[in-house]
Amino acid sequence: MQFRVLKFPIGEDSYEYIVTNLPKYAFPLQTLKELYNLRWNHEVAYRYLKYAGNMVPIHSLKREFLLQEIYAKLTLYNFSSFVASAVGDIKKKTEKYTYVLNHTQAQKNCIRFLNGRIEDTASMICRYLVPVRPGRKFKRNLRRQSADTLNYR
Repeated sequence: MQFRVLKFPIGEDSYEYIVTNLPKYAFPLQTLKELYNLRWNHEVAYRYLKYAGNMVPIHSLKREFLLQEIYAKLTLYNFSSFVASAVGDIKKKTEKYTYVLNHTQAQKNCIRFLNGRIEDTASMICRYLVPVRPGRKFKRNLRRQSADTLNYR
């Protein structure tokens, strides 16, 4: 199997490296950049699903219940994404930052709506905006996750 390594600048002193086995004649550098950008949108959606959708702590140990929990969280993610898109692409701009919707709070407000604790989900979602801060980088804190059992059973 043959691989090709592509290097392209993303800043003045930083580069992005992509390793691919796609042929050079069929997929030039510009096409691969576009494909990588499309893939990045999936990565962002996965991050929202994993952390805002509370997929990190899994409570089930049996396979059937594990699948049930995953499907329930996927359904909640889809519902909250639908509600957030119905609210619209709200952007508030100040001198320092541009603010966008907070997906974590959108999911929490959808849970409150489904539990009957709030009536107007759209106005509650609009109350929680977060600033977009480009160029921020944090060190990843990796640790092993295991099932988080429920103690009331």
